[in-house]
Amino acid sequence: MAFNTLNDATLQLATFLMSTCLFEADPLERAYWSHVDLPAINLVKRWLLTDRVFQRLSSARGWTAPCDEWLIDKALAAQARRRQQVLQ
Repeated sequence: MAFNTLNDATLQLATFLMSTCLFEADPLERAYWSHVDLPAINLVKRWLLTDRVFQRLSSARGWTAPCDEWLIDKALAAQARRRQQVLQ
């Protein structure tokens, strides 16, 4: 799966964030993302663990909307936690 636009990346980041239960308490968010299947979520998790994506998202902050930046920051924080778990 190729992620060619920032909008694609933002959608995938939001999917990843939902899968990590950050929005689980919000019924509207939960209902919106409930259609995302587990294989897609796992693919996004693997994609977010790559260095290339980490660098791309880190450099994208200068030209994203504030809500996109918030999603990116949350995803990068979640990614850092996952990397730490893998290293332990």
